[in-house]
Amino acid sequence: MKKLTPPTPRTVVPYTRRLVFLRMALGILLCIKGYDFINNTIPLQELLAQQQISILFFDKLSLTVGWVQLIGGVFIVLGLFTRGACLSLLPIVTIILLIKFSNYTLTDEALLENIVVFLGLTLFLEKGGGTVSLDRLFRFNQSNHLVFWT
Repeated sequence: MKKLTPPTPRTVVPYTRRLVFLRMALGILLCIKGYDFINNTIPLQELLAQQQISILFFDKLSLTVGWVQLIGGVFIVLGLFTRGACLSLLPIVTIILLIKFSNYTLTDEALLENIVVFLGLTLFLEKGGGTVSLDRLFRFNQSNHLVFWT
């Protein structure tokens, strides 16, 4: 009979400090965009008018999108439910990216900003909160020996 051996661990790319700062910068950017979105809905009205989209509950839609970006940005900054926040923000950013990509060229700053946000959200959807996050603090069996900078 063959002796059973435990499986070899797969190689994991370490979560570096740079990714922590990128995650926080992405969250702060999303908070700023959400705050601007809540305070000024005219760009969304213009964007929907260009696409000839009429929505009955436009005010509720604009507030919902703004609050989702604002709260999702706070969660990403804190590293709390990072994957869930990224998953809830990806459809919004994807729709905005598709609408902007159909109307503008690649030299538009807002389009490049949305591409960066989309890539950041997909990165942190895969990586998670990392070492400096509330996700790690609340994870079971790890709270006794937290190592923030490994």
